[in-house]
Amino acid sequence: MAENGSIGMSIGYTLFRRTDPTSLAPRDISDVQLAVRYARTQWPGLPVCVFGFSAGGHLALMAGALPRTLALDARLDPLGQAALYPGVSSQPDCVIDLSGPTDIPGFIATTSLAAAAATIMPMIVGLGSTPAVRLAWWSPPSWVTPGMVPTVVIHGHADAVVVPAQADMLVSRLNSFGVPNLYIIHNGGHMFGGLTVAQRKKIVRQAYNWVLAHP
Repeated sequence: MAENGSIGMSIGYTLFRRTDPTSLAPRDISDVQLAVRYARTQWPGLPVCVFGFSAGGHLALMAGALPRTLALDARLDPLGQAALYPGVSSQPDCVIDLSGPTDIPGFIATTSLAAAAATIMPMIVGLGSTPAVRLAWWSPPSWVTPGMVPTVVIHGHADAVVVPAQADMLVSRLNSFGVPNLYIIHNGGHMFGGLTVAQRKKIVRQAYNWVLAHP
């Protein structure tokens, strides 16, 4: 990527901790939006693409789908970080999702991770009046519109953590709204599990070339 003039930036986001009230969703998504705004101010005029894997893939999709900067209350954002860089768009120009969960109710129902449901529900307690509303809010397909940014979805056919049906549902939703997208299905497991380094590089290069062609 650097050889083609791209600038890479690795970001951290707030992880949920039961004892930390500032770690509830959507603080994590707000952190990604902040990173997008920061990148736009540091390198004005350059397109910003968010690439995330697994939980990071979910956050990348949410950043690409949400139409506005999230406004957080003081409980979630005591330092006022969500208000930084006002007037700068929080939406990236493209998204690359690797193995991210998309349909959160379906993910909870099908995941082999027994602790997932117990972790997710307390984490998103502030997003709606009922569990169904909260889970729908936190699901990227709920936010897909014709104006969503170009999106690459990469998923393993043998992924037992986030089953391929999660990616299938998202791509179907993207297609129904005419959102430019590339769906790459490989034979490995979760997050390139079982693939060689050469195979992983080939897939990333394919995704990178596609986003370059869809500014």
